[in-house]
Formats: sequence, C-alpha cells, structure tokens
Amino acid sequence: MLFDAEMSWDAEPAASPARVVVRLARDDPEALLRGLTRLRDAYPHAQLQFTRPFEDIVAPVAGAMPVEYPWIDEGLFAAALPDASTMRISIGRTGPSDPGDDHPNDPALYRRLMEDGHRVVVPATPFLRRAFRDDPSAARPELTEVGANLPDVMLFRGRPGRRGDADARVLAAMAAARPVIVFAQTLGAREWIEQGRTGFVVESEDEARRCIDAMARDGALRRNVGLAAREFAAAVMQKQRDRARAFYLGVSVNEQSNSALRGASAAATTGTGIGRRDATVLVSRRTLWLMPQNWLQRRIERRMNSADCQK
Repeated sequence: MLFDAEMSWDAEPAASPARVVVRLARDDPEALLRGLTRLRDAYPHAQLQFTRPFEDIVAPVAGAMPVEYPWIDEGLFAAALPDASTMRISIGRTGPSDPGDDHPNDPALYRRLMEDGHRVVVPATPFLRRAFRDDPSAARPELTEVGANLPDVMLFRGRPGRRGDADARVLAAMAAARPVIVFAQTLGAREWIEQGRTGFVVESEDEARRCIDAMARDGALRRNVGLAAREFAAAVMQKQRDRARAFYLGVSVNEQSNSALRGASAAATTGTGIGRRDATVLVSRRTLWLMPQNWLQRRIERRMNSADCQK
C-alpha cells in the first residue's frame, strides 16, 4: 500500500481483506501512525504489515520490518554510458517535473554552476520557469520535459523536510551508471552511497560544486563512479527480489529456480472477486484498489523475473 500523509481514501465497509501491507514511501512516522490507526479501524480483522523505504527509518521501533526500496525501471541497467572525454559536463536531474524537487536556493546554485562552465539540465517546473524568466536565454538552465536524455552527473536536493522523496530517482540514476551527488538532508537510503565510490553525499553547495568540478576534470572518475553505482544498484535490486519473494509470496530466498517459484505461486491462495478475504488491499495516492491476490503475485513475479533485472 502506498499512501500520502493524509491517507485520503475512503475505506469500503464491505471489504474484508486477510492481509494489508503498507509501503511507507518516505520518512514520516506521524503519517505512518495516523495511517496505521485508520487502517486498523477500517480492517480490524486483517493482518497488518508494512515495509520501510530505507534502513534507518524509524529505527528504534522498526524491528524486523523489511526494507522495500523503490522499484525502478530495469531498462536503466542497459542505458548507454555518458561521454567520458568531454570536460563540459551536464548536471541536473530527470523529470517528470515535480514542485517538491525544487529547493528554494536552486536557482542561485544553478547560476553558479553555469558560471563554472557546466551545463545545467533540469525539469521545467513552474518554480524554475518563474525564477529564470527574466534571465538572458544564454544564462538559463536547459529546462526539459519528460523523456529528455540523462545528464552526465545527477544532482539531487529537493524541498527541505522531504527526506527520502528523491530516493527512487537516485537509485534509477545509479542503475543508469550516472554519478550521483545528493544533499545529506535529502537522501533517505544513506546505505547506498559509499563516499567517492558509488556516489557523493554533500552538506553544502560549495561541497557539491567541488565534487562536480572534480568530475568535470576527470572523465575516468565519472566513468568509474557510474559503473560502481550501477553494480551496486544491481545488487540492491537482486536482494530486494529475494526479500519480496519471502515477504509477499512466502517463498524462501534459497528457492531461486523459476519452477520452484511457479509451484509456490500455484499453491498460494488466489482471489476471484473484489472485497473477498483473499484480496490484497493496495492504496495509491488518491484511490483505494482491491485486487485479487493472484494479480499481485503475477505483477511481483514479472518484475522479479524480468530478463533485464538479471543484468
């Protein structure tokens, strides 16, 4: 289950799921407690479980609650490597544009990066359009739409107080073999970054600029950090598939063959209708969905057994 801070969905009184899984999307314990209270009231007979998005979230009370990182596009592992020969590199992030991705001081940082001789490539959010509308065209960042090429180096900061919001894009950039620079207050999954090897965690704009300048001067550094990040991301997703098998399907992590997985899935309880006890409850940001159990199993199996994921 994915939910926003207000859990803005209407529980269906006729629904009686046997199991409800809440997938916490960011570091917001208060929202989690509100959501769990509401879910317990709505589905008092369901087994209530939840996953956390990174290791140290609500660590004192997490116990054995499994980590479930963002599921990323497996095609990113096949993305072409950026040109390591150029010294005028592109810095930025990918879309779609989200107002929560902008930090209030991003325009000033982008101007300094362009003064340093770098290209800045970022999504065309309303905030950035307003911030640069009076600048000469040559002094503006390249504001892109969805589907634009990945920058050479990915930079993530985001709005203050939204720790973990950018993690999905950080992991996607790592899978695409892009060096990532992440501000410490933004990154949730700190365990992904081995400083200087799989990426960089920075505390200030000046520190970010120093990292960018070092990578602009050294194409081999960019390539090595990007490849190490890709290798790490692949290992993260492999471990995640094992955890998902065990948590969602009850399949041991030692059961690796497709035939064993298919046999375990065939033996599992399947649902045939909405609102039955063998249905799984999924909550998007605005809509409550009740899906038959076998639908969820098929989705998980397809994702975990994707050929691209094995790379």
